[in-house]
Amino acid sequence: MSEFLISLFVILMFGAALDANINQGIGTSLITLNAVIVSGMSYCIFREKITVLNGIGIVVILVALAIISLFGPKTSTVVTPGQEAVDVGKATTTVVIYGVIAAFFSASECIFNKILMIKYNVPGDVSGICFQFFEGIVGTICLIVLTA
Repeated sequence: MSEFLISLFVILMFGAALDANINQGIGTSLITLNAVIVSGMSYCIFREKITVLNGIGIVVILVALAIISLFGPKTSTVVTPGQEAVDVGKATTTVVIYGVIAAFFSASECIFNKILMIKYNVPGDVSGICFQFFEGIVGTICLIVLTA
């Protein structure tokens, strides 16, 4: 189910960015928050320690997101022929929200696989292959259905 939600929110994020003529790199970069969320969830659920290397990675991701967000459009509204004016600030907020939600569902999928491995002794390669298989199928269906 989370494969569908990941794909849905990524497509919604790109659609909102495209409608407002916002740099789509902002939305794409938000998906890297997955690693930050996984670290936080692992700390809370499994009591895993966040190492210095993890901390450096988290800081690098957050700094990179801050730098990318500085390069936005120069106008506060965008008017596309045949459409209404779009408030860029509101659209940017929408893109960020959709990106964070997609990253959250992606991170929860990783944590779910870890729970399967720890509590139910599912081999990691089996859960990984199943994840990739279902993610590919559901993601492709979502792209076809939502972009048609």
